[in-house]
Amino acid sequence: MGPFGVGEMWQAGIAISFAAYTGGKASADVATVRRQIEEIDTGKQQAALGITLDVRQAWLTCQNAFEQMKAADRELTAANEALRIAEIRYKNGEGIALEVD
Repeated sequence: MGPFGVGEMWQAGIAISFAAYTGGKASADVATVRRQIEEIDTGKQQAALGITLDVRQAWLTCQNAFEQMKAADRELTAANEALRIAEIRYKNGEGIALEVD
């Protein structure tokens, strides 16, 4: 008597199938995929470098604009001070109206 009762019989099997010879197609496919992966990696690296360059250029442009704004603010401050002095001179009779206008 078996472990599963009287007269029971079990059977199992595995079937494996593979191509013994593909004429080098599998190796060529692997080489093609490896080249494609290398091309993708190169593209990713180039994109990253391009993005880094774009960010640096944008940062420098912002810094330059900020410096120009500070310079313009200093010029405005100097012009306002010159106007203030010209108005004082005009009120004291030392300047001319042309300096104030």
